[in-house]
Formats: sequence, C-alpha cells, structure tokens
Amino acid sequence: MLKYTDKRLIIVAIFAVVGLLTFIVGGFFAVKIIFFDIKNKGKVNGVITSLTNNSTTVSYVVNEKEYRKNFSVYSSTYYVGKKVKLYYDINHPNKANLSGMRYLSLIAPGIGILMTGISGVILIFFYMNSDRYKLMGY
Repeated sequence: MLKYTDKRLIIVAIFAVVGLLTFIVGGFFAVKIIFFDIKNKGKVNGVITSLTNNSTTVSYVVNEKEYRKNFSVYSSTYYVGKKVKLYYDINHPNKANLSGMRYLSLIAPGIGILMTGISGVILIFFYMNSDRYKLMGY
C-alpha cells in the first residue's frame, strides 16, 4: 500500500519538480542563446589560434580589423589552424559566438524532459500498484 507520505513517492515527486524546473529554466536560456543572443548577426570565418583543455581561442577579421575571442569550449575535432564559423554582432564585432556550440544549450532542457518523463512513468507505476487504483476495479 502506497500512501502520500511514502518516502519513495516524495522523492519521485521532487525529482519530477526538479526536472520540470530544469526544462523550463534551461529552455528559457536555450531560446535566448539560440535566437536572441545576438540581434544584428553577421557571419564570419575564424581561425583557431590556441587550444587548451578548457578553452579555444579564435581570431577573426571584421571590416579589416582583427579580433580574438576566447571561448570556454573544447572539441576533439578542433586543432590550431582550423577554420570555424562565427556569428558576431554587427554593431559590436568583439561579441561573437561559435556557430556550432549554440546548440549545446539544449542539453539542460533535454535533461529536464528526461527527468520529468522518468518520474512520470514511476508515478504512474506507483498509482497503478496503489489500493485506490485496485478499488476502482482495475
């Protein structure tokens, strides 16, 4: 018999709430990063000039002026001299983002959906094994 005070039920419900919050907050930031982070976007090719385990430095040229930007990302496909695509703000060319890394922001909402889905299935399983469900004749 499962009661609403059962610790397992409370833990799964908390897991569901955390998953839902992760989805909502992560989704907000993902939409912001993917669609609205740079208003007046320009596209330019940059060259990786430096790599460490935690960061990648890219140099790029806009209006005959060279810029360097350090990104807190690393990929095993990166190497010094590789050309990468960047989006930059036309009004502020020093503000740039790597084009392929913007979609990493979808990880948090994906984890939130996964957590909420798993906890929902467990809650349905708990309900189907409860006395209330069995009293209904199922």
